[in-house]
Amino acid sequence: MPVKGNSVLIGDVKTFDGFLLDVPEGVDIEKYNTVLVWCETFGEFISAAKYR
Repeated sequence: MPVKGNSVLIGDVKTFDGFLLDVPEGVDIEKYNTVLVWCETFGEFISAAKYR
């Protein structure tokens, strides 16, 4: 996935029934404007959304 090199892993999603993840310390969210959900196990794109 070409965008992966410019991405930051925030955490693992264990459900698709609504989820919240804490942003790890040291991640500057001002550098990003989109959230991407990717399945590492199957190497598949799940979803993406702008968050600001």
